[in-house]
Amino acid sequence: MKSFLLVVSTLGLLWTTAHAQSDPKIDDVFQKGRLPLEKKQLILASILSGAHSPELVSVPKNPADERLVNIWRGNVPEVSSEITSLSLSLKNPEGTPYSVHISYQPEHVVLRHSLPSRPELLGGIRFSLHRDRNTAIIVEGRANTNLGAIIGAAGSSSRAMLICPLDSQAGGQRAISSFSTFSFGEFSASFDVKARARGHVLTGVNEGAAYAYINTFGAVAPPESQIVTSQQRSPSVELSYLPSGQDAADSDSELNAIVTVLELTLPAGYRRQTVSAALVSLSREYISQPLIFSLQRRRLSVASPECILVYSDTFDTQSYWGK
Repeated sequence: MKSFLLVVSTLGLLWTTAHAQSDPKIDDVFQKGRLPLEKKQLILASILSGAHSPELVSVPKNPADERLVNIWRGNVPEVSSEITSLSLSLKNPEGTPYSVHISYQPEHVVLRHSLPSRPELLGGIRFSLHRDRNTAIIVEGRANTNLGAIIGAAGSSSRAMLICPLDSQAGGQRAISSFSTFSFGEFSASFDVKARARGHVLTGVNEGAAYAYINTFGAVAPPESQIVTSQQRSPSVELSYLPSGQDAADSDSELNAIVTVLELTLPAGYRRQTVSAALVSLSREYISQPLIFSLQRRRLSVASPECILVYSDTFDTQSYWGK
């Protein structure tokens, strides 16, 4: 979170206290543009074992006394950030391009292959998210564009999976008897995101202040409008994410995120800040053990596959300050 806090502070907003209270683990993730190695190891272990995905970090709300909370009682902010889906673009061993689209739903995840082996798979495969076990299957594609997918057990806000491009060992879709891993080269990703901030302050004859702010990281396209401010009697702001059409800031970054901030200030100087963030981390991982996948009631082992780790998480915080 440190990087976007610094961006906002350059606009002359008072973030000193908020930054001092930010979690160093979150700072580390956003500053370096990738998950810490120990976090990746925990995520991989959870996928392979069927344990639920660990959260990125426990984000405590900024401690506030009841007096500050009561000042804002009845004033409900609308702040949200969401990465609804993503697409991974890949190539098979012969260089044929294809993609897999991953859609997130509250209790499910949908994988849609761009070159499915059968017409009934054009709409994708819908997986239920379990709390105590993973799901491992092979998604067959035409022209040797097969994928192994392990959908990890779901955490309270996190989702994790492995996408493993595979090379078939025998020709013909119906004659495939085994799969092996291969080095699939470069891959790219695109994201569908939503973000919104809306809030107001009733101040009577005195002036208050309000601002809304949206920022993106990695391969998420920057917003058309990044910040909206208002300083007047009973100020209100509203800001929704629309892609600007400009290139993403860092399309090669492992970390891809969208962050939304709403801050309201009363005439007496009381402030409340609400932050919502959603992120997806994508990284190439070399699995040191064989993985077992299901295919048409068969169980097939793939030795030491090369995979893409897809990890998503969200967090929300609300902070209060007095005069």
